[in-house]
This record gives sequence, structure tokens and C-alpha cells, in this order.
Amino acid sequence: MDKITSSLSVIFGFLLATSAFLVAQEEAASNANLREAYVLRPNDVVELSVYEEPDLAKIATILKTGEASFPLIGAVNLKGLSLGKASEKIRALYAADYIRYPRVNLSVSEYAVDYVNVIGMVTTPGKIPIPQFSDLDLRAAVANAGGLTVLADREKIVYNPIDGEPKEFSYDFIRQKGDTIILKSGDQVVVRESPFAGKTVLVSGEVIKPGTVSIPADGNLELASALAQAGGLGEEADPAAIQLTRADGGTSSYSYESVEKGAAGKIRLRGGDRLNIPKSRFVNAVVSVIGQVSKPGVVKFPLDGKLDLFRALAMAGGTTELANEKKIILTRPGEDPKTLNLSKLRENKSQPLWLFPSDEIKVTERWF
Repeated sequence: MDKITSSLSVIFGFLLATSAFLVAQEEAASNANLREAYVLRPNDVVELSVYEEPDLAKIATILKTGEASFPLIGAVNLKGLSLGKASEKIRALYAADYIRYPRVNLSVSEYAVDYVNVIGMVTTPGKIPIPQFSDLDLRAAVANAGGLTVLADREKIVYNPIDGEPKEFSYDFIRQKGDTIILKSGDQVVVRESPFAGKTVLVSGEVIKPGTVSIPADGNLELASALAQAGGLGEEADPAAIQLTRADGGTSSYSYESVEKGAAGKIRLRGGDRLNIPKSRFVNAVVSVIGQVSKPGVVKFPLDGKLDLFRALAMAGGTTELANEKKIILTRPGEDPKTLNLSKLRENKSQPLWLFPSDEIKVTERWF
């Protein structure tokens, strides 16, 4: 049994080796055929050798005229000839006057390179070589130039074929279908600078990082994004007064809540617009809460200035067991004191009693 297994392994290995050899032979033959069929052109570098005639060996560049010079026979026009036909032409010239039955070998030692130009807002603008024996498409050309920079106009990339009219494509189209557009030598691809390049919005006032925010190449900078890039609101910002001044002079004001959660955050900004977040006028504003509360003293206003009676009492720890909730005295500068009844106010919480800076709330004591 072991002998049979060993024999089968040997046979299987032989078949694999034979198959690999045949594939390699087929590929070599295919490559040889491609080389023989290659059509010579200016700037190709060819190498000539003649059997047993070392003095006739020559490396020559095909000139723009299509000619290349060789020993004895001089200039020979090879332009437009396949490598095989060029070899036969040279062999015939040597056979006519110099060598009986010459054995000529002509090969291409360096192929002329075709280029397309990719210029403008790409990472490495310049000439992109077209591969030998294969094509170069528009998508590959842009990719080989390093792709688009952040300043590129992604909507209007211009393709200038050497023998046709200019065409415009978006970058999305090039990424999806650019492989269907085959480029030719001398074609040009121009990636223009975005019309939004260098455009900025100034964000000032009470933000973490005041300064300019760049508008992206696609022009899409929303108010919420600009505010986020500036680090968001500072500790003393007025969240009720985010001021937008347009480059054309129009001014609007929005609350932070409408920017964060509402339609205001989607407002599209333009170059030259300004966002300013002022300091809240309630930064140092307080009310006094005294009497029968757990923590009598001053209560700071929230930065948006919205402080009602119940919130102020809660911030002071709430009323004590001895509090007379039917007699809360509100004293406001310049006005007569008012007596408030908490029970009645609770019944009408839909209309909160808003406090002003420097108000005083006194919770009186009950006697029974």
C-alpha cells in the first residue's frame, strides 16, 4: 500500500511540474509574439547584433524622423515597422552588399514612453506614463498623480483629449466610471482649484478656540459644524444669542439649542460670514434667597438668564418645614415688595414667575 501511495505521489508531482512548465512555455511564447509584433516609433532604443560580426553590434535611438543608424548600412527608416519586419529589413540591407546570409537579431532595449499630463490640484502633478502593452484610464491617471488635494474642485475635473473637445467630469464619476475612459498620449487632465479654496468664516467671542474656520472644497460648511470646529461655547457664552453676520451685511441671532438640535444648525455659511458669541450679561447676576430655605444666600443666574421662582428656591435647597409658603416676599429694586403664595403659583406652572438680577426672595416663617 505504501509503495502505491508513493508511486501516486511521484506521478502527481510529475504532472504538476509538467503543467507548470507548459504554462511557462506558453507565456514565454506569448510575450515573444508581443515583442515581435511591437511597432517601432521615435525614441525607442533598439539593440542590433549580427552573428559572428561583433563590429556590427549597435545600440541606436530611433529619431523623430523614424531613422536609426547602424554600421555599414547607415540610416534606416524603421518608423511604423513591427520589430519582426524591421529585423528583416536590416537583414536584407546587410545581405545585399555586405554579408552572405546574415543572422540578424534586433530587440528593443528601451521603449519610448507615452505620457498624459495631470495638472492642478493633485498631490503630484506632472506626466503620468502610459504602461507598455496596456491602457491608462482616467481613474488610474488621477490615482497615479496621488489623488485630489483638499483644495480641489471635485465637481469640475476637465479632460482635454489631444484630438477632441474638452469634457468635464465630477470626481465621483471618475471614481465610479473613470475606467471606461481610455487616455492617449498627449491627453491632459486638469483638476481646478475649488472656488471655495481660501474662503473662511470668522468665529469670535465666547468660544473655546476663536479664529477662522476654513470652508471645505465642496463649499458645505454648516453653522453647527463651524461652531464645533471652534471648540463649542465657552463657559461664559450667552447661549441665547449666537449672532450670524453675513458677508453681504445681513444679521441674524439664534439660540444654542436651535443650532444644536434645530434647523439653525443646518444653515450653510459662506466665505466672509462672521459668527459672534457674546458674553452672557448674566455672568455675575444673582438673586438673594433668604429666610426659611435650607441654604440661604445668593443664587447665580443661568447664562441664558432664565431663572424662575421655583428654580431659585430649589437651588437654595428648598423650603424648610417652618416655611410659610403662603407668604413669600419678592423685593425687586425700584418696586414695592410683593407677597406670593407658592400653592397658587404651583397650580399655574405654565406661566412661570421669572426673576430679575438683584431680586430678593424671602421665605417667611409660619407660627403654627
